[in-house]
Amino acid sequence: MSNKPTKLQRAPRERKQGSSMVILKTDFIAEVIRWGIRQNPFKGQLPRSADVVVEKLNALLPEFIETDNMRAFVSETIEQIPEIRDWNLSQVEYQNGVKVDDEKRGGFVFVSRYDEPKPEYDFIDIDALKQNITISLEREAAAYA
Repeated sequence: MSNKPTKLQRAPRERKQGSSMVILKTDFIAEVIRWGIRQNPFKGQLPRSADVVVEKLNALLPEFIETDNMRAFVSETIEQIPEIRDWNLSQVEYQNGVKVDDEKRGGFVFVSRYDEPKPEYDFIDIDALKQNITISLEREAAAYA
């Protein structure tokens, strides 16, 4: 056997604190929809109002996005699109006209480790969505830095 290493993949570079990252608008929109699909309780389907989300992001974002704080940029951008915030509602809540910030909205639901909520009662966790989008975009920016 040879001790010769196999083909190595290029590891993303470490980003220096305070350094700027540049991403394309299309990459940002693609990550929002990608993670919306992956986190959607209705597996493999587009989340609600995905077409409206794409249109609004396309109108809101510049062609090239430069930021030194991807987490804050993603969070601020997501918060500006009410249709994305509505992904935090279950299908049942959405159909009943419940709003994300409604104080009468139900609190916690018990789920054991042996079962899962039915998709119509599940939702997309917006904080997890923001985190997943941020990590993906930071990795992509680092790969091209």
